[in-house]
Amino acid sequence: SVSARGWGPATTSEPRVLSCKGASGGELSLMCDTVAVDSPPPARARVATVVLQPMLTLMNALPIGSLTISLGDGNTPSWQEVEVPSMERRNTYELPGAGRAAQLLVRARLAKNAPWSESVAFQRKTICRVRSPAETSEAQEIQLKMTASGAAAGIDVVPVGQFA
Repeated sequence: SVSARGWGPATTSEPRVLSCKGASGGELSLMCDTVAVDSPPPARARVATVVLQPMLTLMNALPIGSLTISLGDGNTPSWQEVEVPSMERRNTYELPGAGRAAQLLVRARLAKNAPWSESVAFQRKTICRVRSPAETSEAQEIQLKMTASGAAAGIDVVPVGQFA
């Protein structure tokens, strides 16, 4: 609970998922964070700030090459692929499992013909609750290869806060 001079204490809510059907028939989801404070006298009003953000922002911190990231939910055989160029980020508004699956599976590959890594799983509630780098959960490592018989490179996959 934080307060500015004359303002009442701030009240924050747990992040919530807002979903609706997208144009392609998929589900469009946004994270919704709310902070409310009481204004100082004489107004005596409750002021709320609502922040809408993508469900997931994928970041590629590799210095060269694009990274294709694939997301799954473990309940359906389909995977959602997102290509993220070197040192860039991409927002994702549709998540496998319509935003309600208990876990999110993540796998990656370095090139179109490269093999997929093994997948790592994150609990969806962990991803939704990470608000700052201090709340980051532990890294999970995936092994990426350019060819099936090639040497593997270890890459860390970490959910980090919205301001990372």
